[in-house]
Amino acid sequence: MTNRYHLVSMSYQPPFSISTRIINQISAIAEQLGRLSSLQGQPSPQLRKQNRIRTIQSTLAIEGKIVDNVRRIAYQRYAILTARVNPKNTSRLCAVNGVEVWRGSHYLPTLLDFCQPYQSGGKCFATVMGQRGSSALNAARNIGLRFLSRSFVQPALAVEKAGNARKAKFVKTGCDKVASKVGG
Repeated sequence: MTNRYHLVSMSYQPPFSISTRIINQISAIAEQLGRLSSLQGQPSPQLRKQNRIRTIQSTLAIEGKIVDNVRRIAYQRYAILTARVNPKNTSRLCAVNGVEVWRGSHYLPTLLDFCQPYQSGGKCFATVMGQRGSSALNAARNIGLRFLSRSFVQPALAVEKAGNARKAKFVKTGCDKVASKVGG
């Protein structure tokens, strides 16, 4: 085997002398190269913001097309009218009598439970007037009443229980009626 490498004698002198100035310049160049290589392939913050806005706009356009198709099919095939309704505070008020509701995980709240401020997330609702039921059904009824309030002056919810119909009460609907915050 032959040695491919030639040993450099210790007496070799480069044509320049290494000084602290050269070492500082080499480290500055290496630092700049490191920054440049880390920036390659990453878009600027402005470009990322524009891409995010474009993505949101295209997502909303797709959702809008889906909603339009569902609305068209519901009307053409089943004669069902659909509309967008603001769901804000639909679980907060009772659909039957318009009073603030208590929400929890059971149907029989104590008097102290009614004194607590409104908390979202419970699957059951109850009112001080005796109404009890599913909070999801209550919200759906409120959304329906908001939809009907666009065409009728005072839409009423008629509730039937065990064959005897109760008298329908007029319930104020819309986004203006916000339940009071008890205790806060």
